[in-house]
Amino acid sequence: MLVRIPSRNHRFDSRLRQAGVATPSLFRSALLGNGLLNGPSGQVEYAVYDCHLRDGLIRATETGEEPRILAVLVKSLQDQLHFNPNFHLPVVARSRHNSSLRGSNLPPSQRVTVMIKGNRVSDHPLYRDDQLTLQIVEKYHTPTYVFDEKTVRMNAREIMNSIAYRPFHPRYACKALTIGAILNIVREEGFWIDASSINEVDRALRAGFKAAEIYYTGEGATLEVYSTLVQRGILVNCTSIDQIRLLGRAGATRCSLRLNPGEGHGANHKTNTGGPSSKHGIYFTQIDDARSVAAENGIKVVGVHSHIGSGTDLSRWLFIKDKTLEMAKRFPDLEIVNLGGGFPVIYDDDKDDGMPLEGWGNALSASMDEFSRQIGRKVDLQIEPGRFLVAGSGVLLAEAQAVKTTDPDERSAGYNFVIVNTGLNHNIRPSLYGAFHPIRFVPRDGVSRAVSKPYVVAGYLCESGDVFTVTAENDGTLAPRVFPEVRVGDIMVMAGVGAYSHSMKSEYNSMNLPASILIEESGHLRVIERRGTLDDLMRRELEAYDDTSS
Repeated sequence: MLVRIPSRNHRFDSRLRQAGVATPSLFRSALLGNGLLNGPSGQVEYAVYDCHLRDGLIRATETGEEPRILAVLVKSLQDQLHFNPNFHLPVVARSRHNSSLRGSNLPPSQRVTVMIKGNRVSDHPLYRDDQLTLQIVEKYHTPTYVFDEKTVRMNAREIMNSIAYRPFHPRYACKALTIGAILNIVREEGFWIDASSINEVDRALRAGFKAAEIYYTGEGATLEVYSTLVQRGILVNCTSIDQIRLLGRAGATRCSLRLNPGEGHGANHKTNTGGPSSKHGIYFTQIDDARSVAAENGIKVVGVHSHIGSGTDLSRWLFIKDKTLEMAKRFPDLEIVNLGGGFPVIYDDDKDDGMPLEGWGNALSASMDEFSRQIGRKVDLQIEPGRFLVAGSGVLLAEAQAVKTTDPDERSAGYNFVIVNTGLNHNIRPSLYGAFHPIRFVPRDGVSRAVSKPYVVAGYLCESGDVFTVTAENDGTLAPRVFPEVRVGDIMVMAGVGAYSHSMKSEYNSMNLPASILIEESGHLRVIERRGTLDDLMRRELEAYDDTSS
């Protein structure tokens, strides 16, 4: 096993100094010299935070007030890492005055935690493996989505193992990535399904999920859809009082309610799904009205659901959890509490923090135990992560087809553009949300290039907003990134496209849809979705216009 830490990483050094380590370069050298850790899906890098003890061990000596890290020892870390990417390595200091400083007795200035940056989208195997990338491109061409089975299974197991409370049934929010091969994987890992459309329901059924394992939440509703769901025995999660009435007409006797707790939190305003500016759910001040309408229609409210946003801060998530549990006490027939998803994923190593699964799971389990004690019975805890399971499982491969420059003007110094044979039709998140995706280029000739330049990476569509490197403010401002010299034919590897990229793809500009490849746990490559064709694009038109009988 080998730890790889960049020889120069100022952010890493800064956090070490904040933690009281005066010689971060010595610390890094010690890690490299002792050789630890290669994560389950590739290179692992570290960030440093305040310490609390776990099973590992870091030895340190003290020079005056400044500890110097000399060596690292880890006990049973491989097994720990597999289930907990946020594994903490405690510091044990050896001082001239006390050779047994240990655990909570260690002065805060001398405590350091090495925290594995779990669920980083740049840990996808293709983001680290130039040779495999070129092999896949040679065989399957571009543009192509490549998904990694190990990543999905690892993330699913980490969620499963983080919650001690029972009964517990996590659901996969399948709108994140609905392709059948992925549905099969999450089903095998014991997840149920959160569906947002009747077609998602049907896809889940075809993937082998039972009707009782499917939960339906849709902002729009028709009597036909609700009647079908009721006949199949699928629980409907109503997001408005009008939906409760409609569900009564469909003959339902049970339902869940999506409640808007009056506030939310997301990575940006477009992914915030709570509060007065959100369309989602029944506002918390209207709970009595919802209960009355349900009773009038002979429907028992057996579930309460809230979801406050995607990429939410976990302290806010836990706060809203408490509000949701308080609201849930008002429903005497309660069987299910669904607290939604939105768990953070690391797209940008410099800005994003990982999911502290252990602490989150402990807090949530304790809350549910106390809630069950207060109401006098156990209820089924459900959550619905989507992005957390699959974001890091996908990369998008494309080819650089042009490199060009613009001259400076009064607003800019000019830009270097790389045009790749993909665009917002295959990953709309940068254009829609200003989302950051890690990007690197693999030289087609396999030869590294020493000279680096700032480039704007743009797509091939006839659309000014078809740009991948933009600011997070989502105002269209270009945000060049520095890459080694890019040439026509080089392969772009864009990480983090496992969630809300493939599932939001389009045929804009009449472009064919990419193929999708799965890297199986064995390493075998399997086509799970063929590349689109012109016939695919025109099939619906031909069936309509060639119908001479009408």
